[in-house]
Amino acid sequence: MATAPRYPDLGFRSDAEFFDNLVRPDMAAFKANPGVREGFHLATSLNHMLDWHWHTLHPGVTTKNQPAWSSMRDAMTAACPALAKIQDLCDASKHCGLDRRTVGLAGVGMHLGAGGAG
Repeated sequence: MATAPRYPDLGFRSDAEFFDNLVRPDMAAFKANPGVREGFHLATSLNHMLDWHWHTLHPGVTTKNQPAWSSMRDAMTAACPALAKIQDLCDASKHCGLDRRTVGLAGVGMHLGAGGAG
C-alpha cells in the first residue's frame, strides 16, 4: 500500500492558491517576455497544476498506482492535448532523456516565443 502524502507548508494549500501564486505570475512573465526560460517556468507550473488539482480534490491520497489519478490526467490531456507536450518538456528538463513510448515533443528551441510548444 502506498504511503499517504505529507504536505509541507508552501504558503498555499489549494489548486486555486497554487494557480494564483505561481501559474498566473508565470503566464504574465511569459507574455511579457516569451523566451525559453519563461516558457520552462510556465510549463513547469502548468504541469504541477494537475498534481495540485488532484490533491485539492483528494487530500491524503497519493497519485502512485492510482487509477483515478491516471483517468483524471488522461481526461485533462484529452481535453487539452498540449498538456502532453508540457509534461514531455518538464520531464526532459528534469531527466534530460525520456524513455517512454508516448514522447511527442521533438524539441522547443526558440519556438516557445512563436506561439507553439513543439
